[in-house]
Amino acid sequence: MESIYWVLSRDCNQRCPHCYNNSGPGAPGLEISDVAKCVANLPDPGSVPVGRIILSGGEVLVWPELLFHTLHELRDTDPVRPLSFCSWRICWLHHPVPFSGLSKITGTSTLRSVG
Repeated sequence: MESIYWVLSRDCNQRCPHCYNNSGPGAPGLEISDVAKCVANLPDPGSVPVGRIILSGGEVLVWPELLFHTLHELRDTDPVRPLSFCSWRICWLHHPVPFSGLSKITGTSTLRSVG
């Protein structure tokens, strides 16, 4: 499988007329407590190789705690699978490099790592 496109939340700070999934301010999404259950239901990397997982929304940066929690859950289950997320501000492609110190996003295209 080339990739899995996972919409974490439809919550978005924009109301784009071209939006295909009814995203907007206050739209529903996953709770942080649901993430581990979803990750547990992804294909086993040993059985069904997945080229990458792309996290999207809505706007994934509206709720950074959900985004970073999900990135860490995914990294804990498969430390080498590439992860990406798409935002209306940036598109970040993460290749298999540990990011346990990743703490925040600054500017419009820079990820800051601490530690």
